[in-house]
Amino acid sequence: MRVKTQEIKQICELLLTYLEQSGCHEIELERDGYWTVISREDLYANNGSPQLGVGSLSEDREALEKMLDGTNPITTSDFERLGNIFIAISEKLYRA
Repeated sequence: MRVKTQEIKQICELLLTYLEQSGCHEIELERDGYWTVISREDLYANNGSPQLGVGSLSEDREALEKMLDGTNPITTSDFERLGNIFIAISEKLYRA
């Protein structure tokens, strides 16, 4: 599978515009912790028992804010951090 960065950008812009046009300019995420797969090899495996860990949305947000203001450099982990926040937003909107 190939993923075009321009399409990902358009999808993100479309989803965020949808939220804003729906009157949603801020989302309160009550839960901070989440399960995460520790071993990258296990992340997309369909067999075995992956090692799980616990992540923190507030730590993800803080790291992204530091990346945004230039305090921290951009890393590949920032994609995962943003993905975790998108998952939490999706779950929050689904329950609403």
